[in-house]
Amino acid sequence: MTHTLLITRPERQAARFAALCEDRFGDRIDIVTSPLIRIEALSDPGSMAGYGGVIFTSENAIAAVGPAAAGNAMRAYCVGDRTAEVARAAGYDAIAAEGDADHLFDLILRQHVTPPLLHLRGEHARGALAERLTQAGVKTDEAIVYRQIAQPLTEAARAVLRGDKPVILPLFSPRTASLFREGAAGCTAPLRIVVFSPAVADALGGEFGDDIAVCQSPDVNEMLDMLARLIDAWWAVEDRGGAG
Repeated sequence: MTHTLLITRPERQAARFAALCEDRFGDRIDIVTSPLIRIEALSDPGSMAGYGGVIFTSENAIAAVGPAAAGNAMRAYCVGDRTAEVARAAGYDAIAAEGDADHLFDLILRQHVTPPLLHLRGEHARGALAERLTQAGVKTDEAIVYRQIAQPLTEAARAVLRGDKPVILPLFSPRTASLFREGAAGCTAPLRIVVFSPAVADALGGEFGDDIAVCQSPDVNEMLDMLARLIDAWWAVEDRGGAG
């Protein structure tokens, strides 16, 4: 039996992750994408002059503010490798933390920073990073540069969730997990969930039981490896069943 992989990330990230899954798993899975968040850039935050660096906790913020000023490779403190990669491509002098706000907080405190810093973020954010840094002695302002607008599950997503074929659900953010919990009423499909961090698991609120796999580190390759183990295990069960 082919399994369904349901991807609920925002459109740009969903397309990129779907391509990685297609390369990794081929025809062992059917992929359905249903972004639960739509990203909408807001007005330009204005000049970054006077700041010793910027903080990016999502590549969506980089897309919203655009490239660094020509000839000014401003230091960018980024939540993880992917965000740092996007920041470098946009002309920032980027360094990466290990994938979450707590690691980013620790990274900034270890650096010889030149305050103030500016956290460019979305409307919904966790961790109160600017406030924590300011309290720790690194003056940090923040500017909201994009909105994360909730979207309903697509009809295709609802159909697979109300079917009887196994569905594998990777979840990358607490807000997406919360939106899925609210929108997945009536789910009858056998569901296996893999989450990026304990905070994502917490956002599910126990709605789907305790059988939720948590990545050891918030890293896309770790997520792919965990999905691979899950898919391999499911196929092994079916092979044993077919052999009988």
